Amino acid sequence: MCIGVGEKGGPKRCSADARGRAEIAHTAVLTQTQVVDDLTAAHTQSSIDIDELVAAINGDLSPEQEAAILARTEDPTPPEPEPESKPEPDSSPAATSWHGQMAAASAEVDQAWSAVQIAEAEFAKSPEIPGTAVEKVRHTMECHEQLLAASTVYEAKVRAAGELVAARADTLIAERLDGFPEDPPRVTLEELRDLQRSTWTDGASLAEYHRKVEQYNSEHRRITGRDRVRAEAYRDVLSQIRPVGDAAPKIAGKRPHKQTVADLQAAARFIPGDWITAVDDAHGPITVRRATGKRGYYSRSEELIVTGGEEATMHHEYAHRMEAHIPQISAATNAFLVRRTQNADGVRDQLERYNGSRSELLRPDGFVDKYVGKEYGHESTEVFTTGTEALFAGQYGGLIGAQRRETGESYSADEEHRALILGLYATALRGEHR
Repeated sequence: MCIGVGEKGGPKRCSADARGRAEIAHTAVLTQTQVVDDLTAAHTQSSIDIDELVAAINGDLSPEQEAAILARTEDPTPPEPEPESKPEPDSSPAATSWHGQMAAASAEVDQAWSAVQIAEAEFAKSPEIPGTAVEKVRHTMECHEQLLAASTVYEAKVRAAGELVAARADTLIAERLDGFPEDPPRVTLEELRDLQRSTWTDGASLAEYHRKVEQYNSEHRRITGRDRVRAEAYRDVLSQIRPVGDAAPKIAGKRPHKQTVADLQAAARFIPGDWITAVDDAHGPITVRRATGKRGYYSRSEELIVTGGEEATMHHEYAHRMEAHIPQISAATNAFLVRRTQNADGVRDQLERYNGSRSELLRPDGFVDKYVGKEYGHESTEVFTTGTEALFAGQYGGLIGAQRRETGESYSADEEHRALILGLYATALRGEHR
């Protein structure tokens, strides 16, 4: 063992230490010798070049010798290639057309959805990684954050595609509503209250009051002529992207209510056929029932839809079935709901009771109706259902600020919500991304 500097009896050099230092010195000598040789050769070549240059000036060289000197003195470094010019944006008619833009937007949606699927797979495997409990928890949380980020990007891409659909549909709607008669005025809650008070004070006809109540109830969820014009425009534009309304839902039961079946078929006209086929094949036929005067609902465990006989309610409840079984829909609607109900500091809006109910909680945000922000605690939302009902049945002001039916005032518009719904109808479960 060698004794180092500062140690008792040191410093001393062992044989291995001395040999190593000798090898380092030898290498340094060889390196310096090579440098000297290179400098000597360069000096000798410079002397030759100078002599040849003087001879060339005096005319003492042959043409062959002059050519050789010129070739030797040329820059041996090859010229740098010119930088590649960036490709000009594709300005072809196919790329600049609406169909070209939709194809590009749909491709971005598909790419974003692939990223969501990868993140979901990583999150599902996270509990299985080796390591301590703390490491497992940390890894799971990281995977969850990556999944949330991928879902946020996916939702944004879906909305971008939906904006293209909305812009094209708005053009059609404006053309078709030009000169179209206005919807007749509706009975409002305020009118009913005034009429009710007058029956007490002025002795107005109670029968007239009841007639107005029946009219209000029948109109409350009725689809107007202008509603249908907008709905058909959305359908026509979506049909330019994919087949819509080309599949009939399978219905369970021997004698379902005829009008309820008709309402389901009417709603299916606006649903991509491959959605209906995929859900029916995987989860069986849907049972439909009518319960007049009761609140409609969809039961996933029973695959059952109950309505009170309103076509608008069927749009809503059938949309619940689509969201329950098509993961692209629930991924986008949940990301939308989180983003819209989250403050800048990352804290979400406080939960509130819906109409005083303890079982129904929501985060109001700035939706057209508080019900849009309902929280279920799992994949389901009311984002897709209310959006579908708005676009194809004219509810919630169609998300464009149309008249509020309960009061006669106007709803607020929500272009983001509309774009999300149209984007999902245009892109979800298409082609290889089923």
